Amino acid sequence: MSVQNLLNLITPRGGQVDPKACMQCAQLRKKIVEAADRHDAAAADAAVQAMDAHMTYGHPDDMRRPSDRGNKQRHLRK
Repeated sequence: MSVQNLLNLITPRGGQVDPKACMQCAQLRKKIVEAADRHDAAAADAAVQAMDAHMTYGHPDDMRRPSDRGNKQRHLRK
């Protein structure tokens, strides 16, 4: 991951940020879905860790539970 990408990932955004309006959230969700579609556990793990860091440092003031942030669990494709 480049330094610029890391900075974008952890730059704090104030208040409650809708994940649908956050470019980094969208990119990370896309990476997680793509990794799952490829059955690439290592890529999925890396994306989940990046999402955790982004939620912690990128959205520090958003104290809503993940289920209240607009994150809906996707049904697994068969």
